[in-house]
Amino acid sequence: MEIILTHSNADFDAVASLLGAYKLNPEAIAILPKKIQSNVREFLSLYRSAFPFVRWDDFTDGEAVTKVTITDTSRRLDMRHLGNDVPTTIIDHHELKRELLPHETWDGEILGAITTLLVERIREQKIKLSSLEATLLALGIYTDTGSFTYGGTTSRDIRAVAWLLEKGAVLDTVRRFMTKPLNPEQQSLLEQLMSNIDSRSIQGFDVAVCHASSEKVINNINIVVRVLRDILDVSALIVLVAMPEHVQLIARSTNDAIHVGQLAEHFDGGGHPRASASAIPKLSLQAIHERVWQFLNQHIQPAVRVANLMSFGEV
Repeated sequence: MEIILTHSNADFDAVASLLGAYKLNPEAIAILPKKIQSNVREFLSLYRSAFPFVRWDDFTDGEAVTKVTITDTSRRLDMRHLGNDVPTTIIDHHELKRELLPHETWDGEILGAITTLLVERIREQKIKLSSLEATLLALGIYTDTGSFTYGGTTSRDIRAVAWLLEKGAVLDTVRRFMTKPLNPEQQSLLEQLMSNIDSRSIQGFDVAVCHASSEKVINNINIVVRVLRDILDVSALIVLVAMPEHVQLIARSTNDAIHVGQLAEHFDGGGHPRASASAIPKLSLQAIHERVWQFLNQHIQPAVRVANLMSFGEV
């Protein structure tokens, strides 16, 4: 038996990549993680019957699994009765920054979205898609490329969506689930973040670190960050939200000189040069705030170097 997994707190790229991997290998079982972002959950509540997904709690046959494919991540979720050395194929679009284990195989590429790679293979194999399947795949690419605005976006991402549109992807549905209005909880968080902005200039770049606290878990903080980024005209935005079990870090950058993916990795998270996140346990909000500024001061490259201005040869 083969199964397909993705990461926890799955976004549209993660769930779309589950679908893409299943279309390429329909004999496998595509299993949704326990935690899914709320806008993805809303989409699935409306359309899940049209997809081949199995709920995490409904799959109990881990001992029978002979092969695992994981998408949009390089680390497999722990599953009951599933052995640690089961042959595993990793399909990811992030740079692999660890040694592969003997039972692991890398099958990814650096792209704006992992769904792009799977769509390319679906196209090459001339696999048919329904309009709803094409829409979910397009949502995955739009989400992870920031509607093609993130620095890691490639021409292949754009071509993949163009092909999905030819196959019936509905942009009205894409827009509906990508531009959700803030709910009262998110609006309150936005107001709190706006009241706690620490702005500084580093190497010629304006950087803002905003923080907030909540007595309960807040979902889809990335939507709030998107709104805040539109309000604040900065080169990099780092949001810290203290919740009961951890501090959530979400970072966005508009310039390759500020690699927020490395910032998230510093806190055992991950992401892209211009978009990243990390859930940080055991450290206080103040301690993380200080370490973020320390990291930024050490790693941000100058906006303009002397070498860019001076002439060479005789004075």
